[in-house]
Amino acid sequence: MLARRLLMATGGGGAFTTPPPFVPFTLTAPGDGGWPSGLTLSSYWYNGKSYVGYIDEVGNVEIRSLADGSDTPSTATNLHLAADWGEIDWHDSPSVLVRSSDRKIVTATCRHVGAHMYIRISANAEDIGTFATGFEIGASILASGRAFTYPKLIELPSEGAIYLFFRQHTTPDGPTGTTLQLAYTKSLDNGATWSAITRVYGNTGKASYWQIDDNGSGRIDFATTNDSGAGTGASVYHFYYQGGSYYRTDGSLISSSLPLTPADLTLVYSGATNPARFVYDVSTNG
Repeated sequence: MLARRLLMATGGGGAFTTPPPFVPFTLTAPGDGGWPSGLTLSSYWYNGKSYVGYIDEVGNVEIRSLADGSDTPSTATNLHLAADWGEIDWHDSPSVLVRSSDRKIVTATCRHVGAHMYIRISANAEDIGTFATGFEIGASILASGRAFTYPKLIELPSEGAIYLFFRQHTTPDGPTGTTLQLAYTKSLDNGATWSAITRVYGNTGKASYWQIDDNGSGRIDFATTNDSGAGTGASVYHFYYQGGSYYRTDGSLISSSLPLTPADLTLVYSGATNPARFVYDVSTNG
């Protein structure tokens, strides 16, 4: 064993103090841990309270609320029980929205590459204690052989619309040449019914990642990669939607038909020499 002597320059003789003995301890995880997806932000702030959706440690899909300035979250409400959900996967955390018409809480959840999207709406305004019976959307809006991942709810009151964005897969997931597209369905009746799918963006043969946010005034911003980053050359791009059209960062109209491709967007970061992996957030106040 290597012995070390500690010399202290105090103007007098040095002194060595034996350090205290190492005391081992066991590091344990809390019993109520959970995973929110890092790729689709699973929290929503409204009127002094945050609502957070996540997957808990045994596979329940849950939601809690947390008041501003508090360290104590609410009791969890189960949106989907583990026994019914059937998988423990951080990709599955729900998107949360407080809709403007009545302040009720809307959640959208799907399994990782799932065939159905599950919508639930709270019974009371700003209250996660009770949710009405949920319903599924899927077969009626998905093309044959397609699937969902990464739901993201966005409301544009100026359009009277709730948008539900997601990644649309072919099934099975992941073969070379598969294009995983950013798509949406929207509801014009507060979430009761949903439109056919519109495909917004994709890079042929690639699996992109993105973040989506709105500014509360009718604009939706998108930051996306052109690849998963698992290979080489993944870069980051930006565009936004407003008033029925899509625009580059500088405000120039994108005239291409949907779905858009990287060539239509504004390059934010080139991954030619140092590839990006994910986009973790985007925000606008414009």
